[in-house]
Amino acid sequence: MEFQTDLLDAVTVGSIALFSRAFARYQRQVFNDREDIATITARCPEFVVRCHHLHPEAHVLVILNAVRDRELHGLRAYNNLACDRDPDKITLQRVHRREFDDRRLLLLCDDLNETEQKAWRESLPIASRMDISDETLGEFLVEEAIQCVRRFDALSTSTGALRKGKKLPPPKPIEYPPRPTPAP
Repeated sequence: MEFQTDLLDAVTVGSIALFSRAFARYQRQVFNDREDIATITARCPEFVVRCHHLHPEAHVLVILNAVRDRELHGLRAYNNLACDRDPDKITLQRVHRREFDDRRLLLLCDDLNETEQKAWRESLPIASRMDISDETLGEFLVEEAIQCVRRFDALSTSTGALRKGKKLPPPKPIEYPPRPTPAP
């Protein structure tokens, strides 16, 4: 089982690296040989997520860039992210997602053992039409970042300027259900 976990973790790290490279190239194409993450995050501010259960939300692109920069440059702390944990503790933590018609529930399992994770999952609501997935936060961040870039494209011209009059429905909000209280 350890080999399978290590392999899946490596796939997550590879996905983040591939996304980061493609995103940097995309920014240079759109913004005339410069990177401009601020314009993208400002135009698509709803793509925020927590890096850990009790940490504040940050934009998915900020999290991915902070993790990339810290890994590549061996930084002691993140440049633009208020988190005290190593990159692997962010991207490789297990998450459980339940997607409903109107919202998404995201369980960040960073410090829970298997029994606690199972109890938490079992305490959540279910619906007849719902999508459930267990993955790493890194995988979820990459999926969200891709949706963010697609939304930016739809709202922008080929040069990154705001497309006048273009409106899109907001993405489903993410909710973080409270953890069940342990029995005394």
